[in-house]
Amino acid sequence: MILDKLNDTINGENNSLRDFCLHVKENIEEIGHINISQLAELCFMSKGQVSKCVRQLGYADFAEFKKECVEYMESLTRKKPIFDPRKDLGANIDSITKEYTQCLWFTINKMDLGILNALCREIRLCRRLYVYGHGDTRGNCYDIQRELKYQGISVMILDEKLSEDPLFQAGDLLVVLSTNGQLFHFEKRRVRKLKAMPVRKWLVTCDPSLDFSEHQFCVPVKNRTYNEYILSYVINLLIMTLQITP
Repeated sequence: MILDKLNDTINGENNSLRDFCLHVKENIEEIGHINISQLAELCFMSKGQVSKCVRQLGYADFAEFKKECVEYMESLTRKKPIFDPRKDLGANIDSITKEYTQCLWFTINKMDLGILNALCREIRLCRRLYVYGHGDTRGNCYDIQRELKYQGISVMILDEKLSEDPLFQAGDLLVVLSTNGQLFHFEKRRVRKLKAMPVRKWLVTCDPSLDFSEHQFCVPVKNRTYNEYILSYVINLLIMTLQITP
């Protein structure tokens, strides 16, 4: 996601690229409405410097960079706030805690533990685990990579744009995360590329209508509002199960 790239650069660099990312992050809602000359003026740079920064962030050109900024802004409109602005903070906390707890118990009671165990066994036995997430699930990928490192499991995160072709080997495993199937609805080209990859695949999702691979773990959910949080909970269960999976 564009915001992840901006934050990584802002936190890790101390040069003109960092300054460029700061300007973009602060004005990202405007990027879709301006050209490269206007962005250069906004960032106190030349057009050539902007093009160089865009390439350093992994984009082929300004048009591709601009498109991802627009997609990021559009994704924000698909996220609805959970808190009710008509209630005070205490009432909101009380309300969502009750609703979220009900959703958790629904998922726990309906979840197929046999499938969860099967996925854990495949992860434990694979040569290398590849994970892919788009948008909200990108953070889940980093959680998996960080936690499984301590268990001696090699984890590689596929770049979000799938611009690089991994060199899969026998015994590798690819796990794709998609909370509500937005990846499948808005990024069909990427889905086709994922499907074509010569590797054993699993899909973990809250959307039972998706048809991606032979092996899928569909997380049962009660209220779509909390799906993002429920999927994160299930990912944590997966990580904890792997801690005791021989």
